[in-house]
Amino acid sequence: MGRAAHITAASRGGPRYDDSLMPAERRSIDNGVWLCASCGDLVDDATERYSVAQLRAWKHQAEQAAERRVGRAADRENIRDPRFSDEELAILAAAAKSGEIALMSTGQTGRFVAAGTENFIFQNDPSARAAYLEAFESLRDRWPVRLVQHEDGILYRLTGSGFKLARAIAG
Repeated sequence: MGRAAHITAASRGGPRYDDSLMPAERRSIDNGVWLCASCGDLVDDATERYSVAQLRAWKHQAEQAAERRVGRAADRENIRDPRFSDEELAILAAAAKSGEIALMSTGQTGRFVAAGTENFIFQNDPSARAAYLEAFESLRDRWPVRLVQHEDGILYRLTGSGFKLARAIAG
């Protein structure tokens, strides 16, 4: 069962309380995230592991995934293509408009994938970041149909086949 939860606590002393927020901001939908009951308890009990940034990233990813599903037939949505991981599909959907995918790096987080306007950086979850890096490599090295090709430096671009697939995924 799902339940609404606060990203930053509604009252002083609660998990991830932010004194700089106004009461209206604490009650705002922007400060809310939908979690199952056990995950809600888990993230509130381990605030050092589940930061505000992590919860906002999860919320953003969930909203994007829901947006990609809008207007698709239920039977199509329930069929998972075994040829692509969820991470590969997310990268393709993010790159569908511009066709750009970049292999980025920062001193703080290390390597990560950026596609379109999305940064798959996951500062507090290196395993998720690693999964997206592996997905990028899989897309780049896929054969016999190449979906991604190297452009210059850190920049890669979707091929014609990559654009076709990415736009079908993005709807």
